[in-house]
Amino acid sequence: MADETLASYRARYTEVEQRLDAAAQASAGSLDEQSRTAMKGEIIGLFKSVEQQVAEMTALKDEIKKLVD
Repeated sequence: MADETLASYRARYTEVEQRLDAAAQASAGSLDEQSRTAMKGEIIGLFKSVEQQVAEMTALKDEIKKLVD
């Protein structure tokens, strides 16, 4: 499951990166305000999703350490 999640996050990252690159090439590096706001929201959402996943995995790791003890 973690591999699927990682693959999903990487795919989302790549998709956003490609759209930013395409926009930069098409419009000399500038996006209109609406597109810029939408991209910013997507990047923030991706970051928060990854951050939440890291927190959940860290909690699980700590629980597993208790099994070792």
